[in-house]
Amino acid sequence: MPTHSGNDSSSPYSDRDDQRKAKSHSKTDYLKLRRFKLHNLAFAIGLASAVLAEQSAFADTSTNNQNNTQSTPDTNPDAPLNYGFYDRQQLAQLPAEQRIKVPAACRGVWITPIPTNSSQPNVPVDQSDTKTRSDYAYYDPKEGSVLTGNVRISQPNRLLSADKVALNPEQTVATATGNVKIANPGFVTYGESGVYNLDTQTGSIKNPKFIMSDRQGHGEASDVIRENDHLTRIMDSVYSTCEPDTIGWKLKSRKLDLNQETGRGVARDAKLYIGQVPIFYTPYFNFPIDGRRSSGVLIPTVRYTSNNGFDLAVPYYLNLAPNYDATVTPRIITNRGPMLGGEFRFLTENFGSGIINGAFLPNDSKYIDDAGRKDQDRKELTFQHSMVFNPHWSSFVNLNYVSDKDYFSDVGQSIIGPTSTLTMERSATLNYNNSDWGLSGYLRGLDYQRLDDKTVTDINRPYGRIQLHLDYDQGSLNGWQRFATNDTGYFQRDITDGSGPETNGLRQYNVAGIKYNFRDAGGYAIPSLSVRTLFYQDQTDYQTNKPATGVSESPTAIVPQFTFDSGLIFERDAGSYLQTLEPRFFYAYSPYVQKQSAFPVFDTTYASNGYEQLFSPSRFIGMDRLDDNNFATLGITNRFYDSNGLERFRIGVADRLYFSDRKTRLAQTDAIGTSSSSGPGVEIGAAWNKNLTVDSSALWTPSGNLSTSSTAIHYATDSGRVTSLGYIFRRNVTEDNQIASRQATASFIQPVYNNFRVLGSVQYDLLQRVTRDALVGIDYDACCWSIALFGRSYYNDFDDPKVTDAHRSVVLQITFKGLASNSDSNLATLLKQKIYGFTQVDSTWQNR
Repeated sequence: MPTHSGNDSSSPYSDRDDQRKAKSHSKTDYLKLRRFKLHNLAFAIGLASAVLAEQSAFADTSTNNQNNTQSTPDTNPDAPLNYGFYDRQQLAQLPAEQRIKVPAACRGVWITPIPTNSSQPNVPVDQSDTKTRSDYAYYDPKEGSVLTGNVRISQPNRLLSADKVALNPEQTVATATGNVKIANPGFVTYGESGVYNLDTQTGSIKNPKFIMSDRQGHGEASDVIRENDHLTRIMDSVYSTCEPDTIGWKLKSRKLDLNQETGRGVARDAKLYIGQVPIFYTPYFNFPIDGRRSSGVLIPTVRYTSNNGFDLAVPYYLNLAPNYDATVTPRIITNRGPMLGGEFRFLTENFGSGIINGAFLPNDSKYIDDAGRKDQDRKELTFQHSMVFNPHWSSFVNLNYVSDKDYFSDVGQSIIGPTSTLTMERSATLNYNNSDWGLSGYLRGLDYQRLDDKTVTDINRPYGRIQLHLDYDQGSLNGWQRFATNDTGYFQRDITDGSGPETNGLRQYNVAGIKYNFRDAGGYAIPSLSVRTLFYQDQTDYQTNKPATGVSESPTAIVPQFTFDSGLIFERDAGSYLQTLEPRFFYAYSPYVQKQSAFPVFDTTYASNGYEQLFSPSRFIGMDRLDDNNFATLGITNRFYDSNGLERFRIGVADRLYFSDRKTRLAQTDAIGTSSSSGPGVEIGAAWNKNLTVDSSALWTPSGNLSTSSTAIHYATDSGRVTSLGYIFRRNVTEDNQIASRQATASFIQPVYNNFRVLGSVQYDLLQRVTRDALVGIDYDACCWSIALFGRSYYNDFDDPKVTDAHRSVVLQITFKGLASNSDSNLATLLKQKIYGFTQVDSTWQNR
């Protein structure tokens, strides 16, 4: 193993060779003089704390497991001092407790004599046994104490090593010279000489270098000065997490303060270098030195869009107190001007937790509002608050304001892309849950800020409401289960543009029923009988509004419902697989009540067709209609399981047979279902191996035309490669109130060379023949830094590609590992949304 020269931190080092060169091994002596031992202990404690305050730059992860003994220098005086940068081959020669996993993007790792995961307990220094050894020891009451030759003074998790250690006659000032090394778990510092005052607990070390294995950080300085028991000052420091002899980054500062009490480091006159080129200067830089939340600059975001030009946002996190913090984000948009955003989070003991978020852009020079006014202020404000009163009661408040409908598409801070919204929710909810009684519910007030008065008519806006919802479910007692639901709400929506009749009022929905659950290994049968009621009380102000045609002031509907769900499970061995055959029968009946046409529609829509919908009695999502049903669904599913119990293949076939027409509709103009069959449905799922999965389903109309289908294919490897393909088809089926749609999607992650990856996704509208969303980019992961460059072209949900140009943006993100993390960045959030399986595959890629 190469021998450390004492000033080259890039080389692995062991001091065993130096020990072999000692002139007098037999002189090794464990000192027993009471006075000398006590002062040696004080010296070891003091000097270690003096120059090792830098250990605050890593999180202490040592445990109290005393059964797992380690042969390390703090417990075994003969153990070698291994520290420095070790490549993979050199690591293999070390004791197991000192080996660290090497990241795929790195050649090796920085290690310390005492590993970060030291099993020794953290005992106060005045309660720890001290072991002292040297080749020669001398004590004189007038001249002081002297230890020379391979000096080691150690306690569990603490170590001092030097060529010579001397204490003054008063035993208050200790001086260490020659190859001074001081180590704690995951940390080592070494230099030419060190001085420490045992009375004032202050001191310094000259020309030190240091290694922090937990954060893979290392550096050097001209002086390390211990100011007090928690503050260390480092002069002319250089800090980095990069490997030696590589073009990485380093942070140089004239003065660096490390504060164990606050968990922060403060650099003065700091310059950030890439290689030998300075790229950034700041007179003040605040960064974390342990795992605590603390104030500092977060990852800046630089992007370019065709609408905004260059856009730079630099968020600054403020750790104001353990229970509240804030993030302030200055932002420059070249085409619009300066903008300021902020977020404040709080957590209280008696008044819950919450978030206040806002942003302000004064005099936007590019924006023209609907009235033709220029240079308007753009702003947003959000307030969210949640509170738990006791195990049963809780609350949530969500209030939102935005200056205009184009705010999110123009200056929304997320690079996920503009979020088109025509309303902003404002709600307050009181929740109740008591599992012992089987009772839960909520009381909610809900309203919306209207953003678009031109393109969206009043009749198409959502209702504001005050809503009380209660659910009761006793649970299964000897197979019997009782259940009930009550939903009572007042709905209000003003119609001022003449787009339709105004209908406001009170709606009450109730259901009460009982069912029996019979289940065993061979099958199940679940009959259910319930009664549903719907009541409406019209409270529209007809002095200013005309009543809607055909709407009664207080209609009531009562509809009983019976359902029966049953299935059998047959099993057989099929070679290395277990095969099951599962026939299923589902029946639903509820009569038609004609008076439902008098009920308004507040918050209800038709359910989307799909394979699982064939076994559901509900055609509606919402409570404004009570289904009329008389149908039976017959289905059969064939499954194959491997020896581990994982489903490898599944195919299901089903068809719904109608015995009467479906007359209940949302609007009188909607079609009545008259067919005698839904048409067949098929569902297929396959996991050919751990890498490739396929899921597909399809429904046909009774005439044999394909009604709807969806297919998803996902391929992923342990090497970080991902390919996903998807296709959705919906035919225009009037009877099912289904609107035509055809969408194709694809996403991929492809490692290309070394640590480079290409990533992308696309969403294509086959009906309009336009790419709704396309994202492509490349990233590179180095040992101590990473870079990502992405471009995107997309339309909002409400954009018409025939009259609107696509939004385009370019995003560049650079991360210096050890100074910031990119796991919660906007770019990472975008990739999680657009690329199927990104989170899992990215974790595999980082730890490959």
